[in-house]
Amino acid sequence: QAAVAVAPQDVEARLALGALLAQGGRLDEAGALYEDGLALPGGQVALLSALGDLDVIRGNYGSAIKSYQQALAIDPAYWQAAYPLGRVYLLQERPNMALQVANAIAQRSQDQYQIPLLQGDAYMALGRTADALAAYRQAISLAPAIAFLYSREGDALLRAGNYSAAQASFEQALRLDARHVDAYTGLGRMHLELALQGEVDAAGIPQDQTRFSQAQDAFRSALLFAADSIPARIGTGDLLVAYGRPEEAIPVYQEVLSLDPSQETARSKLFDLYLAAGRSDEVIPFYQALLEDNPDQADAVIALAEAYLATDQPDAAAAAFQNFLR
Repeated sequence: QAAVAVAPQDVEARLALGALLAQGGRLDEAGALYEDGLALPGGQVALLSALGDLDVIRGNYGSAIKSYQQALAIDPAYWQAAYPLGRVYLLQERPNMALQVANAIAQRSQDQYQIPLLQGDAYMALGRTADALAAYRQAISLAPAIAFLYSREGDALLRAGNYSAAQASFEQALRLDARHVDAYTGLGRMHLELALQGEVDAAGIPQDQTRFSQAQDAFRSALLFAADSIPARIGTGDLLVAYGRPEEAIPVYQEVLSLDPSQETARSKLFDLYLAAGRSDEVIPFYQALLEDNPDQADAVIALAEAYLATDQPDAAAAAFQNFLR
């Protein structure tokens, strides 16, 4: 604050102070600080990008996109705006737009790993696994000491069915960062997939208990370092279901939805498990409690309405929406 007061034209000091304010949850103060500096010579691009970052935190993706685009209109080579712009498009499930941004900035900035990383993530969302793998490997060549890049590579290799190479990538990520949650989760998913491809009984339940233990240990390791990890929790639930232990999977999926009601896959799996276990009478109370705990979450009311519809209660579903909109 003293630096900004003494030298208000210092853009770097303004950005640093704004970042500290944002970390403390004082987003409006940070935004005002950035806005006040937009007239400074040479600082507009960075400050517009910083305003976009604040809007991402707020969930105002439209405003964020506008700020990033304004920054890039001034300096098309400013990757610090292009990268988060692409990430916003991915959050909006618009991977083609993300890829377009990444390809455009790649022509101007070729030494930042974030650009091929963005390309890889967009390719993965588009189902272009081979292209994603090539992009992730380019990112690794630019930043070989960053653990999560190897996890991304492992994810692509796992999707391609190259299990030994995927395992090597995940293990390399853990050599660089022994607490890397994504690598543990990737290993868990890999062991589960291999178990499902191995010997199964008449009901389709895998018989390889070693794979079960390896997958379970991997997911547990992920949760040890990130107790709220949604992917690790979903992986744990999927593992239990695959090995014929649905009653143990139900509370796992419940925990996922308690953390994030928007998880549609967990919602669907939980509902199927309730019905398969003959516990349909528990469906509505669970989703009612979920909505009570998340009264402002549209996904929570959607989950409750879906449960009403699935149990042939359309009027109750309509009433749930009406109550939410009041």
